[in-house]
Amino acid sequence: MTKMLTAADLPPLSDIPLWLAPTLAEILRREGTRFEDDPKDPGGATKCGISLAFARAARLDLDGNGATDLDDIKDVTPDLARRLIFLKFYREPGIDALAEAVQPVLLDTAFNCGIGGALQVVHQALSDCALHPYRANSLRQQAALLGIAVGHFGAGTTVDALVRARIAHYRRIATNHPAMSRYLNGWVLRALHYASDDMRRRYDDLLKRYGETP
Repeated sequence: MTKMLTAADLPPLSDIPLWLAPTLAEILRREGTRFEDDPKDPGGATKCGISLAFARAARLDLDGNGATDLDDIKDVTPDLARRLIFLKFYREPGIDALAEAVQPVLLDTAFNCGIGGALQVVHQALSDCALHPYRANSLRQQAALLGIAVGHFGAGTTVDALVRARIAHYRRIATNHPAMSRYLNGWVLRALHYASDDMRRRYDDLLKRYGETP
């Protein structure tokens, strides 16, 4: 049987690079830090962005009872969430191997869209940059092409390409699953947090409507 994941198995906060701290703070700001148990949420109970569905998949056991349940979600703290996100959405999928400039946007993309969704976003962004990416099973496998994109086009342009691909990903979800369309504006705002000022100005009306002016 697979070992349960406990707090002792998570990297210490001191392992998290200081420059990554604002991204983790932004994730927690978007997700909120209160315990929520909305019956309409397919992920189940959530706290600090950590859902019961994710916790079960990760075999998270914070209270030491050998199972993943609501008590484990209630035990999630902001600092523990940072350590868990750092391990499961940064180190394990290989975002730590990518060009530093793209790491914040891809960490948030992986957390919000899943690792598979982040892979799709990277593939689309690289295709839009005419870099002809191959189908990869991990973000780490796209490190070389992302490095080329940053070196050739610049960090800002590459990040904007990732943001555009992420917004397109959200729009496909909203189109294919109309019930999810109510989340589209919030998803777009979340993606735009990482965009250049020039790109954010193109969404000026949306940003002003939600009080997030460029």
